[in-house]
Amino acid sequence: FFFQAEDGIRDYKVTGVQTCALPISSFREYQPRYTLDGAEPTLQSPAYSSPIEITNCARLSIRPFSKAGSAGPIWIESYAIADSDAAEFSSNLPVVVLSGAGEPIVHDSKTLGAFYLFQPVRSASEGGRARLTSQPAISTLAIANIRGRASLRYPKNSFTLKFVDDEFESKPAKVLGMPSDADWVLYAPYPDKTLMRDAIAYEMSRNMGHWAPRTEFVEAFVHHGGGQLTKKDYAGVYVMVERLDRKSTRLNSSHLVISYAVFCLKKK
Repeated sequence: FFFQAEDGIRDYKVTGVQTCALPISSFREYQPRYTLDGAEPTLQSPAYSSPIEITNCARLSIRPFSKAGSAGPIWIESYAIADSDAAEFSSNLPVVVLSGAGEPIVHDSKTLGAFYLFQPVRSASEGGRARLTSQPAISTLAIANIRGRASLRYPKNSFTLKFVDDEFESKPAKVLGMPSDADWVLYAPYPDKTLMRDAIAYEMSRNMGHWAPRTEFVEAFVHHGGGQLTKKDYAGVYVMVERLDRKSTRLNSSHLVISYAVFCLKKK
């Protein structure tokens, strides 16, 4: 079946509600049912009969059911609905929005949310600014969790991200000119008040011919739970970092071969 929804951040007070329309004729003998709380649709979930209005950050899951009760595949779309204050935000840096799509992003488990990337627009009208109401360069489902151990005590968290499709398979994307991949780190340089120490060290290492992850600075909004995206969700300057992995686009090295030497000591 087919479902078409708009990507990106929507300003609730400007556009009203976000509506999603399904072409009912394409379902034929199937009845689509949906949820907005991240739960898997069942026969007890609301039946789709008219466009769905979404007023808060949410994850819409839709599944067709036959008259006999058999279930089809689940189609998932995440929405980030911004209030008018947040929608006015702009930056000369790229802007990232990480949303739990109605659920909190925590350390001990992974949350299926959404990741949006807005890049500065080099035009006379936009003035080289990135805006939440512009078309996102990346809009994707993402599995996220808070990363780190000692850094958990900081008020600004880092996040591990994995871009995925509707079937939760890896969905590589090219982020800010870095090679396409599905695994990323949204790093919070909280202890370093210059915000640049790690990024500079990585760049120096690469310039000396050694491998080090590529980095790009961004400003970030991190939205936990329900409601709309507001300026309270602004999290500050972050660094998008390649996650360490052994592959041609990351750490291109062969598996280590470990050999052991056995020594026998004879007592005299």
